[in-house]
Amino acid sequence: AAQDAPAADVSAADAMATAEPEGKAAPRPKITADGTGTDKAGSTKALPAEPAVQGHGWGHGRGMGQFGSFGYATGLAGAPWSHTQILDHFYGGTTMGDIGNPLMMVLLKDRPTGSAMVVYRETGLTIGGEADTPPAVRVTPRADGGYDLQTGTSCTGPWSTNERIIDGPVRISALADTGEKALRLCYGDGSAIAYHHSTEMVAHEGKTYNLVRMEEMLRGIVPRESPASWGNTENGMASLRAQAVAARSYAAAGDTRWGSPHTVVGADATSCDDQFCQVYGGIARITPQGGIETRTNPNTDRAIADTAHQVRKSSSGDTARTEFSSSTGGYTAGGTFPAVPDQGDAVGGNPNHAWNIKLARTKIEAAYPAVGTLTNVAFTKRNGLGSMGGRAEAVLLQGTGGDKKVTGNELRRALGLKSDWFDITIPPPPAIEPRSIDTACPSGQPSGTFSDVAGDNPHRRAIDCVADHAIAQGTSAGRFSPALDVTRAQMASFVARMIPEAGGSLSDSPPDAFSDDTGSVHEHAINQLAAAGILRGTSSGVYGADDPIDRAQLASILDRALAHLGVTLTGGENAFDDDSGSVHETAINHLAAEGVVAGRAARTYAPSDSTRRDQMASMIARTLDLALDR
Repeated sequence: AAQDAPAADVSAADAMATAEPEGKAAPRPKITADGTGTDKAGSTKALPAEPAVQGHGWGHGRGMGQFGSFGYATGLAGAPWSHTQILDHFYGGTTMGDIGNPLMMVLLKDRPTGSAMVVYRETGLTIGGEADTPPAVRVTPRADGGYDLQTGTSCTGPWSTNERIIDGPVRISALADTGEKALRLCYGDGSAIAYHHSTEMVAHEGKTYNLVRMEEMLRGIVPRESPASWGNTENGMASLRAQAVAARSYAAAGDTRWGSPHTVVGADATSCDDQFCQVYGGIARITPQGGIETRTNPNTDRAIADTAHQVRKSSSGDTARTEFSSSTGGYTAGGTFPAVPDQGDAVGGNPNHAWNIKLARTKIEAAYPAVGTLTNVAFTKRNGLGSMGGRAEAVLLQGTGGDKKVTGNELRRALGLKSDWFDITIPPPPAIEPRSIDTACPSGQPSGTFSDVAGDNPHRRAIDCVADHAIAQGTSAGRFSPALDVTRAQMASFVARMIPEAGGSLSDSPPDAFSDDTGSVHEHAINQLAAAGILRGTSSGVYGADDPIDRAQLASILDRALAHLGVTLTGGENAFDDDSGSVHETAINHLAAEGVVAGRAARTYAPSDSTRRDQMASMIARTLDLALDR
């Protein structure tokens, strides 16, 4: 079916030919339409209730992918890689360095600001370096910035009544001579987190911190960031070593989102204990029933020891902030470190290399209520890395309430998707069926009128039809020049001839409307259509007669011509994606709803393209057919 598509190939001579003026058509009998018909309202269609979503990866994708690291370590993409090779690949521009064993200040984020800090150790504690030996201490923030300090015999007390008031920060540590018993941070539900006996618990500005040496801290991080079971084989150990170095570097680079409390106690950097920094859980959790859930592992302890003090250094000598995520999906996202392919990510057991879900349309609408009923999701920019064009960088949400531009990451977070490398599959809209022209162009009309219109040109029947109606006469004897552009002046003559063919009328003596068409064979038609409100100039008193008429302008002219004939079109869904914001969009949608225009391809109208003569013929023939049917 013809969709205003380019015609078949024409000769170079045809393409370069100069069209002769389209003179006035000779009078001919009018065709009368049977019946009057009714206007077609049209409607805006919502997306399916549960569009399908395909994606790759889990997390931000910057730096090392943990599944990719394991894939490379175990030989998925060739010979097994060492941890240094893995780090070199993911953290381009960095080299291995040594940082020693710095002291870290870790914000324990699950402790609400202003809550009491309760610390217990069976064999006793010291408070601020003093030689106290109570098994338990409760430190409660005061409004004046100080702390109330009470001692007890267990996580739940009983607590002493002779409270002390001390200034912060309050540092609580184990007695130096009492062995390896862990330091416990107690919670109100009867549970506790156990930290290595060499650490300290610190109350500062109403928050709770763990003061810990880097190598000890990593024991509670690495097995919670990468599966310790990956180290059950010697090759797999390389991925845990890579994780240990990445975790050490990331922590040592520091995290200023939580301020700089480490400077108050003489530590080297601040971190936190959840996914916003790195997941850190001490050495064990004590359940309310007294059970012990160990949070260290021999495999990860070995990986930490094997890479002791190793970090990645940038070219400036600073410790690199080595971000990592679970799965890159097959390509890292770039940023601080160059984007690289991640063949290791396809390792068996990675459920996030490629994923598919169904997403409720209402979830998107709830996240962006101003959009109204969602009608389309257009991915307008991607990073170009990997399948589907890579990660989404810019997305246009279109709906009955208006459009909303968001980044891929914003949409990912709003919808709870695994990564910003995703696509929302929208079933393609049904192709716009070009309107039949059987009423305007009944069987029996002459065919093959022009020798330069190929038999397989999809516009051939419309060309024969408009010639039979004397709407278009060709550029010379026997030639139509289908590939030539139509000027705004020529289009005026075509439309002015179509209107009486549809049973309408125009003024015989219209006023002169424009200054730039004087002497043109099309001037009378231009003035007729201007007087009827069908044509408008390009500026005050100027029509732009010799300019090519683009496809968007033509849509508005035909829409207004139909209104002049008493066929006022309303409604019409958003038919194309490439005309958003155009002053002609409404007219284009009106005509698409009636099949007068069908576009170059699905959702594509090419509004700024010039209109070719063969395309013009199809649009005029369909407009005439619609007017006659109505």
